[in-house]
Amino acid sequence: MNAVDDLMLMAYLDDELAPEACESVEAALRADPSAAERLASLAPVGDLLAGLARTEAAPDVSEVVVATIVHRRREASRSRTLW
Repeated sequence: MNAVDDLMLMAYLDDELAPEACESVEAALRADPSAAERLASLAPVGDLLAGLARTEAAPDVSEVVVATIVHRRREASRSRTLW
């Protein structure tokens, strides 16, 4: 019997598996009724996620933050040397 975990089942539902992996999951589903039940319970989760609004990822601000830190440290060290 081919055991499949929930991660593999979600990938199967999302059509993210290679053909060989799909065949393996399908064989496991035929051989293991509990795997088929888990697949059925996971299907609504995928449907809910698919219905969520897509948003743009926030821009990477790490370079700006690092530059600000460097600038402030330089300014702080300059003000200390004036004393």
